[in-house]
Amino acid sequence: MNSGQLSEHTEIIAHVMRLMGTLMLIGSLLVPAMRVAAQEDGPGPQDGERTAPSRLLQREAPEREPRVLERKTTPQGHVDTVVELPAEADVYIASEWPNQNFGMDALYVGYNQVGEDSFGAERMILRFDVLSTIPEGSVINDARLKLRLNYSSPWDDDPMGTILRRLCSSWGEMDVTWNREPDWREIRARADVGSAVDWYAWDVTGLVQDWVDRTHANHGMEIIGDETVQQRERAFYSRETTNQYYPRLVVNYTVFHDDQPPIVSVNALPDIVDRDFVVSWSGKDPGGSGIASYDVQYRVDGGAWANWIVDATASSATFAAGQDGRFYEFRARGEDRAGNVELFGAPEASTTVDAEPPSTSVDPLATYTTRSSFTVSWTGHDDGSGIQYFDVRYRFEGGSWIPWQQQTLATSATFNAFKDGAYAFEARAVDEFGLVEDFTGQPEAATWVDTEPPSTMVTPLPTKTDETNFIVSWSGHDDVSGIAYYDVRYRYNGGAWVMWRPQTLATSDRFSAPYGDGIYDFEARAVDRAGLQEPFLGRPEASIIVDAQAPFVVPRTWLPLLTNDG
Repeated sequence: MNSGQLSEHTEIIAHVMRLMGTLMLIGSLLVPAMRVAAQEDGPGPQDGERTAPSRLLQREAPEREPRVLERKTTPQGHVDTVVELPAEADVYIASEWPNQNFGMDALYVGYNQVGEDSFGAERMILRFDVLSTIPEGSVINDARLKLRLNYSSPWDDDPMGTILRRLCSSWGEMDVTWNREPDWREIRARADVGSAVDWYAWDVTGLVQDWVDRTHANHGMEIIGDETVQQRERAFYSRETTNQYYPRLVVNYTVFHDDQPPIVSVNALPDIVDRDFVVSWSGKDPGGSGIASYDVQYRVDGGAWANWIVDATASSATFAAGQDGRFYEFRARGEDRAGNVELFGAPEASTTVDAEPPSTSVDPLATYTTRSSFTVSWTGHDDGSGIQYFDVRYRFEGGSWIPWQQQTLATSATFNAFKDGAYAFEARAVDEFGLVEDFTGQPEAATWVDTEPPSTMVTPLPTKTDETNFIVSWSGHDDVSGIAYYDVRYRYNGGAWVMWRPQTLATSDRFSAPYGDGIYDFEARAVDRAGLQEPFLGRPEASIIVDAQAPFVVPRTWLPLLTNDG
């Protein structure tokens, strides 16, 4: 080979080497591009195969600006706007890669359990710049976080439930990890994510309103799915995608020109209510922005006002556990969507709680009465509506209760006993609210009707005794109240009666004949516990001849003289 041929051959080899270097460079550029395409182009074929978006990518998010989707002015001069905000930061974190940042990847949620290097539990974190676009003081009519799904595992999985929490500490898209997860607070939204490649939305109206009102600082939001240990995950397009499926926050808001507060009042209440009762309120907003919330206060028996309902959107609520007999007053105010707050005024509705039935009792009666007609009286009390009427019943000798006075306004009446015996009484009342006091079945007052005096008799004595000391006994009977005591008297030879045993409980005693021999007559009477006194009749109930000294009395019987003449 001559020098010319050698030079030509050397040039050919150098050309080939340069071509191979170019191909290697092209290959190195194509690999990341293909990896990016795995996220941007979405899932694999629709025949059931799915390709998960690549991880640990190196790419930049395109610049995007908020877009006004709609704007209109209402007849009241207010401006309604619908705006789409692109995410300013988004990332996912993985429990099995606790120190790894995934700031340029797709957004994963759920649980990954594929291979030895599985990612474990996965959570999505997003943040949107709200205050740069939406003016402070705006009213958020609706706000939706919208994410586009591009991968599901399993590919035909049932919907996965997710929760969205408010974040309350700062984080950086390129340095946040599982071990550096920001602090989170309450759940602000929920949504089910299916397996279909489609848009999914979370209602974050209240959260965005809080950011606009500066109730909470805007540190974004975190979405948590099913973190049961299994292979079940979803992947969404992130802001790094170059297509139209980037995460977005679509907000409908209104800027109001309203400087007038609402006019709100509590609706009238019945004069009397039960322990739990419904209070309602209503109002209007002259400025046109509409009522955003209500505050309701109450007071008891003219005391200090206390907050009951605060920042409520409902127009009624149940006031629970009212106290019987207490007087309640209510007043309300409103705040409109422009932030104008009405001042509280005078009481607007009032009522009295009647939660307990009346209490009634029959006034005490004498233990005994000697008249068949007597007065029965009763009293009642009701802290709420007042007593409407009374019912009074009686029973005789412990028998069945019998209605006596029904639905009466009177507080006393004359009772006519149909026979002697024990009468018991019980009363109840019904108040103006319709609450009925129960009969207890226990007598509240009782009396014994005793119109007949007792009856007494001295026990018969022998005709004659030669002793000046002998036993005299007596007995008595009273059907109702029973005998309280006896009076026993005697007389000598038909003379005047002499009280021997006054007011005694005994039914016998030894009599010592004070005048010696002669005829002694005895009579007894009784007084019962009702005070009825049996009268002395002045006739001996028992007599005896005392013949202790000679000459002795010899009783004789004279027979008729019989002759032959017949």
